[in-house]
Amino acid sequence: MNKNYVYWIVGAIVVIGIGYVLMQGGSSATLTPPTEDVTTTPSTPDTTDTSTSGTTSVSTGTPGKPIVTTIGFASVSSTTVMVVGNVIPEGAKTTYWFEYGPTPALGISVNTAEIVSGYKKIGVTTSIVGLKPSTQYYFRLGAKNAYGTVYGGPYSFITAAQ
Repeated sequence: MNKNYVYWIVGAIVVIGIGYVLMQGGSSATLTPPTEDVTTTPSTPDTTDTSTSGTTSVSTGTPGKPIVTTIGFASVSSTTVMVVGNVIPEGAKTTYWFEYGPTPALGISVNTAEIVSGYKKIGVTTSIVGLKPSTQYYFRLGAKNAYGTVYGGPYSFITAAQ
């Protein structure tokens, strides 16, 4: 089976799951919209890139920093949340992760994984476990490759009461 087709199916399932959870009112969490994405100073070999946003939706086909979008969360309980995002590797082997924490400073990284280079949008998710009930948490998606490090916009949610 074509790997891109599998990624598309997984992404579609995640989007449908998010819509279902939101329509059912199955989450008591509050979702705070993202602020502008932040991109760190690029590392070699791309020292001329002056981009300041990691959420451009058009892939140029020229290798560069990954394109990262934090989408939100699909479900939340008193101790667990499933977070969702998209990564476009932009032609270079890319590593991605989710960061979270009880303050906007975040501080904890989870689900570090590697994506083979390419220019297709790849849906990524992870479950964050061991959270405290009735607590606000912040999270975002990060990714890096040989061209730089990019972070998706931050979101926050409040875990359900026990």
